[in-house]
Parts: sequence; structure tokens; C-alpha cells
Amino acid sequence: MVFKRIEMQGFKSFADKTEIDFLTGVTGIVGPNGCGKSNIADGVRWVLGEQSTKTLRGKSMTDVIFSGTEKRKRHGFAEVSLIFDNKTALFDLPYNEIYFTRKIYGDGESEYLINKKQARMKDIQALLSGIGIGKEGYSIIGQGRVEQIISAKPEDRRVIFEEASGIAGTKRKKQESERKLERSRENRERLLDIIKEQERTLKPLEKQAANAQVYLKLRDRLKHLEINNFIYRFETTSETKKNLSVKIKTVSKELEDKTKELEKLNVQYVETAAEINAIDSSLAKIHEEILNLSLSLERSEGDTKLSRERLEFFRTQYESLTAEVLELEKTQRQIKEEIDQGSFEIRQKNMDLKGLSRDKEEATKTYLEIIDALTAGEDELSKNQNALYLSLETLADVKAAISEEEARIEISTQRTKDLETQIQLEEGKKERATEDLRQAKIKLAAVEEGIRAMLNKRSETLKALNTLRTEVAELEEEVGILKTRESVSSNRLKLLKDIKESGEGYGHSVKRLMDAGRMHPEVKRLYDGTVGSLFKTTERYEVAIETALGSAISNIIVHSEEDAKKLIGLMKKNNMGRLTFLPTLSVKPRNIKREYESAVRELAVANAVDVISFDKAHRSVFESLLGGTVVCENLDRAVRLAQRTGYDFKIVTLDGEVLSTAGAISGGSRKNEGTSVISRDREIEELEKTVKETQEAYAKKSSLLTDKRLERIAKERELEVIVEQIKKIEIEENNFKNAAEVKNSSANLAMENINSLTKEKATEAKTIKDAQTKIDGIRIRQNSIMSGKAHADESMLIRQKQFENLKIERDKFNEIITDTKVKIAHVEKEIAAINDTNFRLDNQREEIEKKLIAAIDAKQKTEKTIESQEKLLLEKSKEKGGNKTAEQLETVRTKLRTMDTYKKEKSDSLVLTEERRQRLSQEVTSIAEKKFNEE
Repeated sequence: MVFKRIEMQGFKSFADKTEIDFLTGVTGIVGPNGCGKSNIADGVRWVLGEQSTKTLRGKSMTDVIFSGTEKRKRHGFAEVSLIFDNKTALFDLPYNEIYFTRKIYGDGESEYLINKKQARMKDIQALLSGIGIGKEGYSIIGQGRVEQIISAKPEDRRVIFEEASGIAGTKRKKQESERKLERSRENRERLLDIIKEQERTLKPLEKQAANAQVYLKLRDRLKHLEINNFIYRFETTSETKKNLSVKIKTVSKELEDKTKELEKLNVQYVETAAEINAIDSSLAKIHEEILNLSLSLERSEGDTKLSRERLEFFRTQYESLTAEVLELEKTQRQIKEEIDQGSFEIRQKNMDLKGLSRDKEEATKTYLEIIDALTAGEDELSKNQNALYLSLETLADVKAAISEEEARIEISTQRTKDLETQIQLEEGKKERATEDLRQAKIKLAAVEEGIRAMLNKRSETLKALNTLRTEVAELEEEVGILKTRESVSSNRLKLLKDIKESGEGYGHSVKRLMDAGRMHPEVKRLYDGTVGSLFKTTERYEVAIETALGSAISNIIVHSEEDAKKLIGLMKKNNMGRLTFLPTLSVKPRNIKREYESAVRELAVANAVDVISFDKAHRSVFESLLGGTVVCENLDRAVRLAQRTGYDFKIVTLDGEVLSTAGAISGGSRKNEGTSVISRDREIEELEKTVKETQEAYAKKSSLLTDKRLERIAKERELEVIVEQIKKIEIEENNFKNAAEVKNSSANLAMENINSLTKEKATEAKTIKDAQTKIDGIRIRQNSIMSGKAHADESMLIRQKQFENLKIERDKFNEIITDTKVKIAHVEKEIAAINDTNFRLDNQREEIEKKLIAAIDAKQKTEKTIESQEKLLLEKSKEKGGNKTAEQLETVRTKLRTMDTYKKEKSDSLVLTEERRQRLSQEVTSIAEKKFNEE
């Protein structure tokens, strides 16, 4: 097989005509996502007969047509052609190249072509299946197809191997042939049933045909004899002829009078019938008027009720909106109060901040003044010391060294404090980073546990989905079987009903009467039905009851003798043949004598009338037909019973033998004449039950199948959701991992900073210790020098005390400045927090204002709607059309009752006229026959 190329035009993303050649070897199509690679595979699958829009990634089949862009119009059709090389006669077609084409138009019209000639989808599939290509086989392997093939059921995998081996087409033909054979088998069974029914009626028709031939011979013989008799009488009875002339004149006069009277009655009958028709037309108009008035009255009441319900709904909605508006206004006021309170607190904090700034400036100013005074005092002290103790230069150097070392100690001490503060900050950062890292690891562990749980859930869902798919396939097979069973039973039931409706099994006269009853309801009301159609029995007694009834099974059951007379008159008038009518009011029941009850109980199965079921209104008829008949198990028992009872009543056996009261015994083999009238009704009832049960089972299975399909779809969607959640959780896991790495880096950096600051703190401590050692050595020298200048120190004591006081003042103001800075920073932080709160409350207030405006607008609209509904309801309540319509309705009904009474009177008059007309017609016929005979 050589697949040469594919041609596409208007198919999905291929707006222009596109040809892709498949050269010898492997052809690959590459490109970024969304460029249309999958559309090529969809095109191949589409030509091969794909009918699933889901597989083609669309909602309807017309979605494969190029839908257009901003610059290009939508295409009116889509066409894809697969071209194969046929030089090796791979296909049984006289072409070197074979074009398989599928085309669809915008209106959904689709067509298949083989070398540009009209074809069917199954023609293309049949040709391609012969070389192992099909839309469901191995020839197209799409995304997920390999996994689907591996996990498929054995019977599904078998389809792939059948396609690969090239027998899929043969199997498809086999299945189609089997379906045709099944349909032919069903048609054959139906034809056999019809043939059986027709064969059953063939024997009576043969008898009737033989009787008709005898009748024709006798009629010809009678005609010949009547002609000879007429000639004889004409030639030999001239005197009698004269006497008959007088009689003929008398009879003619009587015939003329009766004919005139009959014509008058006919005119009267026609006028009465026309008047009744006119009354019927009036009644129809009155009924229509009653219907219109009733509908108008109901419509008016319904509109009023609907308006009240709508008004109540809008009132409830108005109350709800009012409550919502009040709640929003309350919330708005609360937010405004909170914002005002925050603004007030900000103003207070700003005032405090300004005061603290002033205090800081004043303290800083005083601090600088003290520093200047100290500097000036130190300068003055140094000058005085230089002046006083020029000779004590060494002591000055010592003090200078002490001051230098003390300053170094002070600087190192302050640096040590700063380093400790920084170390504490870095330790805080490290602890926070460590805690964040621990929390991130906990969350990461939870996320990983969630991934494992979702993977387990995906596995369970996939397992449940596969189970559901199996259940759906099994249910589809069961539904198909039930559908086939219901179809077969329905066809058989329809056949039997058609046979019953056509009156098969009854004589010509019964069929004609039933036809008249179906066409004329007034005729159908005169009779209840045939004897065979008005009782039921079990299958065991069907043969016995049918034999016991004999030809009486075709008798017609009526209510009274009058109904029988009317039907007999109708049959005479329309030449419908003869029938036997059984009036329920006049037929006398028959019973078995009490003296035979013990023998009947001993040898008989039951009384014939006791093994059938019928309407109690027909009891007299069936007791008349079967009350004097008993049923025995077999002929031996029947003979024994007849001998003991002296053949006083009819006896039938379950096999159809009959012992008459005259002593005759009838029996023998029964010809299979098809379904009897009794068994046909039983079979119809059983089939109706079977069809109903099958339909119920089909509906139940279909409902279960629908539920399972919906459950399968839900599971598929659940699986998609789980996969999506797994992707989201994996993204979250990566985020937590990145966050953990960041927190770990922060903790490591903080640790490095702590180590560096600790080293620096140790260096400062060493500097302080070295300076203190130097000071101790210098102080030893100072003490030795100071002993020589004690008297000079006394003069400097006052100045020294002043200098110390200035230092104390300096330290005091330094602390004040530091405290003020801390307070300023705290107040600024509080102001920022209040500003954030006010910003959030302001946004919340804007949202509430929008909701409030919308609620007020809805409330105003609802209020207007309530006013319009109340106005409409008030207008409807003022209308008096309903009462007026009710009065009109009662008036028309009264008129209807009057017309019904008048119609009944006319109908009774018409019946009497018809009876007189029939009697007079019979008299006219009798007189005419008499006249004919006289002539």
C-alpha cells in the first residue's frame, strides 16, 4: 500500500487548499503547539468515517469547517481527500490513483466520493478495511491510544488485530448479512403467522364456495321451472287471469296508497334527521361557547391570582432590599466613624510628634551647649594646668594618656553595645528565618502528602472509571437485547391485534357488522360484542370451551330484543347476511340437575361456565350457552359420566371430544388451523404483559444506563479535576521548595552576620581590656605625681566639680534625646498603622457605597413595580368581567340542557318514524311481491 498524499480545503485551520505529499519512507510533520498538526490526523480519521464530534474535538460536525478570522470569511464547506497509489491493483477499481473524499457543507449536508463519484461511507470503509485501515484500529495511533490499546478489553483488542489482518471488512459484511437474515427471519415468521390464519379460514371458504356452486345450479333450475310454470299458467288459466286482473287492480291501488304513505314518512324522516343535524350543529356551537367562557373565566381568575403572587413577591423583595439598605447605611456610618476616629487619632499623634520634635530640638540644643561648655571648660582647665604646672608636664601627659584611653574605652564600649544590638537583631532574623524554614518544610511535607493522596485518589478514580466503563458496556448490551425482545413481541402483538381488528376467525356477517360498528358509533352501541370476545379462560380449557361453544362463538350479545331487532333490520337493509343475537334480558340460563351433582364432582373437572370469566352483565348468556355443559379430563371419564346421567347434558373433554344429549360422540384428531379466537385473545393479553414488562425492564435498564453514563462522565470530570489539582499542588510544591531555599539562605546569611559581629565584639572587648590595662599603669604613675601636687588640686576642685556636673547634665540630655527619638519612631509607626487602617476602611466604604447605590436603585425599581402591580390588581378587582362571564356560562348551560331535551325528543320521534317506515316498507315490499305473483 502506498499512501501518496492528503488534500485539504476549508478543513479546520486549513482554509486554503493544502496538499501534503507522503514520500517513500517516514514522513514527519513538526511545528509548535497550535499550528494544526493534529488537524491532519483528524482529517484522515474524518475521511475514514469518524462520526464522533468529541473525537474530532468539536461540538457538532460542522465545526470542522474553517470558522474564519478577522480578515477572512468563514468557509461554506470542508473537504478532505486521501490519495492512494493503485498501480499494483491493491483496490479492485480500474484506476491508477484512488481518491477517497469526504465533504461537508455549512447546512450539515455531507457526502462521500470515490474518484469524484458519489459513494457511501461503508463503500470507502469496505475498500480500506480490506487492506487493514480503519478509524478504530492500529492505523491511527493518537495521544493516549497506545495506553488505551494496552488497557482495552480482549474483545476490543481483537478488533484491532482483525483490522490489521484485513478481515474487518469481511466481518462487517458478515454482521450486515446476519442482520438481513434476522430481518428476513422475522418477516418469514410474520408471513407464516398470516398464512396460518388464512389457512384456518380456507376450509370454511371452500365449504361456502361449494354451497355457492350448488346455489347457482339450484337457482338456474328454479328459474327454468318458474319460466315453464309461467308459460303453463299463461296458456291454460285465461279465466283465472281475468279474476286476477281484478285482484291486481285492488293490490295496485293498495300498493299506491302504501307507497304514498311511505313517501310521506320518508319526507318526514329526512326533515326530522335534518332538524336533528341542525340541533347537533347548535349544540356544537353551544359547547364551543361554553368552552370559551370557561377558559376565559379560568384565565381571568388565573391572571388575578398570578398578579397577587407577583405583588407579594415584590413586597417581600422590597422589604428585603429595605433591610439591606438599612444594614449598608449602618455599616457605612460605622466605617465613617472608624475613619473619623482614625483621622482624629492621626491629628493627635501628629501633635504629639510635633511636641516630641520640639523637645528633641530643645534637648539637642541644650546638649550642644553643654558640650560647648565642657569643651570650653576643658580648654580652660588645660590652660590653667599648663600655667600652674609647667613643671609637671609628665603629669599632663599621663592625664592625656588616661583621657585618650578612657575615650577609646568609651568608644569601644558604645561600639560593643551597638554590636550586641545588631547581634540580637541578626539572631532575631535567624530565628524567624529558621521558624519560617521549619514551617515551609512542614507545609512542603503536607503538600507532598497531598500529592501522594491525590495520586492514590487518581488511581482509585481511574479504577472506578474503568469499572463504570465495563458496566456501561454491559448495560448497553442488555438494553440492546431488551430492545430486540420488545420489538419482536410488539410486532407479534401488532399482528394479532390487526388480525383481531380485521375480524379474522369470524364469518363474513360478523366482519361486516364489526365494520359497521367501527364506522357508526350508534350501531356499536346496539351490541356488546361476539361471544368469543367477551370471556376469558386458561390455556388448559381453551379447546374444551371452544368445542362446547361451536358456532355459537360467533353469536352477538345484545342487551334487549329491541337492539336485536334493530340490528337484524340493519343487516337486511344492507344485505349483510344472517347472524344469531343473544339478548341478555331474554336468554334463559341452563343448569345441571341437582341429582347429577355427585357424579359431576366425581368424574368431571368442572362445569364449563365455571372455568371462564366474564362480565356479570353477560351471566345469563354464558349460563345459557355453557350452563348445561361439563368438562371431563378424558373420553373415558366422559363416557362413564354420560352413562350414569343418561346423556342428560352435553359433555366435552379437554382434548375436544363431545358427547351430545342425543348420544352422539364426536372426536378425532384436530387440524392445526392456527390461533383460535380464544387463544388469540389470551396470547394478545400475554404479549401485552410481556411487552409491558420488557418496556419496563428496558426503561429501568435505560435509566440505569443513563445514570451509569452520567456517573462515568462525572468520574471522567473528577479525574480531570484531580489531574489539574495534582498539577496545581506540584506547582505549589515547587513554590514551597523555592521559599524553603530562600528561608535557608536567609538563616545562613544571618548566621554569617552573627559570627562576623561576634568576632568584631571580641575585638572591641580586647581593645577595652588593653586600654584599661594601660589606664591602670598610667594611674600608678598619676598617683605618684598627684601626691606632689595635692595642694594644687584643691584650687582646681571647684572647677572640677563644675566640670563633673556638666558631664552629668550632658549624659542626662543624651538620654533624653535617645528616648525622644524612640518615642518619635513609635508615634510614626502608629500613624502608619492608622493610615493603613483608614485606607482599607476607605476602600471598604467605596464598595459599600456601590452596593448601597445598587440596593437603593433596586429598591426604587421594586417600589415602582409594586405600585404598578397594585394598580393592575386594583383595576382587575374593579372589573366585573368574571361575574358577567360566569352568568353567561350558566345561561349557555341552561340553553344546552334545553337543546339536549329537545334533541332527545326529536331522536325518539325519529326512531318511531324509522320503525314505521321500515314496517311500511315491508308492507310495500309484500304487496309488490303479491302483485308480482298475481301478475
